[in-house]
Amino acid sequence: MKKTALALALCGFFAAHAQNENCPSLKLKTGTKLIYKTETAPAATYAFTGDYIKSSEKDKKKTRDKFYKDNLWTFDVQTNEIKIVPNNNGTVEIISSVTRNSTANVTSDFAAFCKNDTLVNRPGFTTYKDGNLTSTSTYYNVTPNAKNDGHTGFTMIFEKATPNNLEVGQKLLDQQVMFMFTTTGEQNIKFPKQEEVSREITSYGNYNRYGRWEETYSITTSKFETTMIDVIIETAITSEVWTKNRMVKEKKDVTVSGQTYTAYLISEETWTGGFGFEVKTDNPFINKKNAKFADKMAKKSADAMREMAGANEEGYIVTYTEYWYIPGVGAYNMTSYNQYREKIGYLELVAIQ
Repeated sequence: MKKTALALALCGFFAAHAQNENCPSLKLKTGTKLIYKTETAPAATYAFTGDYIKSSEKDKKKTRDKFYKDNLWTFDVQTNEIKIVPNNNGTVEIISSVTRNSTANVTSDFAAFCKNDTLVNRPGFTTYKDGNLTSTSTYYNVTPNAKNDGHTGFTMIFEKATPNNLEVGQKLLDQQVMFMFTTTGEQNIKFPKQEEVSREITSYGNYNRYGRWEETYSITTSKFETTMIDVIIETAITSEVWTKNRMVKEKKDVTVSGQTYTAYLISEETWTGGFGFEVKTDNPFINKKNAKFADKMAKKSADAMREMAGANEEGYIVTYTEYWYIPGVGAYNMTSYNQYREKIGYLELVAIQ
């Protein structure tokens, strides 16, 4: 449920100053508060039991239905307080301090920047408890081992872009969200710092009437590598997460705090791979693990595990999100579903102060 709560927090925080030339669609300013009501399903502990994994799909559904009937959802109120900070490159930084009534002494700061009317989530967040810094997550995060004399792995988080200029039928970019590598046992090794091996810039725009390319937005993708022993990779947990099939499906007018806005319904899928069976990917770490499934019996066992986990043919567990998005404000509401398309989370904007 931590990932669902994080997604709910991230989806609601976009806001900035309407006068900024780089972001003409942005409507909010420093000090504005977005008030959301949230609903979160209980953690799906049933999914990790041997009986559930081995049961038929019909029995799995009965187990899930009974679990959600017997275990209550969590209802809360979330407040996103906005701060706008100009960057020295002409973009605007959008900082959202997110708190929930149930944990009012805990605040998480998320950041984004806005360029050419496109909002880009910066990777990571910073958490404070009673005003004191407790944790910081950035692009690259190491996992120390129990003895603190080395690392057992790392996590990398990536940017996510959403344009403010939307149209029904528009397809948004597929984007990588996260990559994680963690050894399964205590490995007394020291991971070298990630080295950048290549960098690719993808440009988005159009040719004007004079035949010149006019860039509206570009994304820089960096590729990193670490030299590691193959046997460690084989026994490690490697996972990558992608956002795919992002589509703008509908639009409608919504009213919040007496103000009417145009909202767009965006559907997207989150693909998470790396659970002990083969995954179709370009990731070199995961492809090293895929080599272990070359054996016919190993592949047969892995395919059975993939089916029990509810993964697709490519080896990814796919979860679903639909949200009404107000350009320049953020999410109006958002519903999250698990791989069985059962509702597991909901967020709704109830006030702008």
